[in-house]
Amino acid sequence: MEINGYQIGPKAELHCAELADENLFLANLAEANLSRANLYLSVLGGANLYLADLSDANLSFAELNMSNLCMANLSKANLSNADMDSANLSKCNLTNANLTEAIGASSNFSLSNMVDSNLAKSIFTKCNFADANMDGSNLSGATLGFSNFTNATLMNTNLSHAYVAYVNFSEANLTGSNLRESLCSGANFTRATAQNTRWSKSDLTFTIFVQANLMDSDFAGTDFTNSNLSEANLTNANLTGANFQEAILAHANLRGANISGVNFDEAVLTGATMPDGSTHD
Repeated sequence: MEINGYQIGPKAELHCAELADENLFLANLAEANLSRANLYLSVLGGANLYLADLSDANLSFAELNMSNLCMANLSKANLSNADMDSANLSKCNLTNANLTEAIGASSNFSLSNMVDSNLAKSIFTKCNFADANMDGSNLSGATLGFSNFTNATLMNTNLSHAYVAYVNFSEANLTGSNLRESLCSGANFTRATAQNTRWSKSDLTFTIFVQANLMDSDFAGTDFTNSNLSEANLTNANLTGANFQEAILAHANLRGANISGVNFDEAVLTGATMPDGSTHD
């Protein structure tokens, strides 16, 4: 297949190619070199881009529904406003990629390298980010409901104002991350590592923090109503003004925590270590 004088096919040499607004639906571009290519507004639905080099490529507003980008190099690529529903981006290199305002229900990002990527205001619901490395990424204002971040690395990540209701963060590493004013209702942080994180004014209702490490974190003004924090480590946490009504904190560690103005009405504190080191009956 030929478009604009370019031969389209596996292992094609398309460095800096001008393919904006072109129809590449179902194209086979496996292992092709598309670095710095202009694919603005292009249609790549169902395309095979396995192991393709798309570094520094412009894919803004591109249609990538059901495309195969497994193990592709998308470092520094511009994917802003791209449509990525059901796309396979597992084991991709997305370091420093721009995915602002991109959308993608049921897409697969598992095992991808997304360090320092920008997903601000993106919508990725029911997506798989398991085992992905997203250290330093920007997810502020992102909608990520029902997605899977199991065992993902999210250190120093910005999730402020994000919608992460019913997201699975079990065993994820969120150390140093910012989740201020995020909506986390129903999310699962079982055995997550989230030391020195910021959660002030977040909605943490019905959230699971069983055996989570939350020491030195800021939860000022957060709502933990009906949440489960059994055996959670809240050592030295700032819980000022937090609401734990009907929450479960059995055997949780609150040693050194600031509980000024905290609401523990109907909370379960059996066996919990209190700020002064005493054990609650």
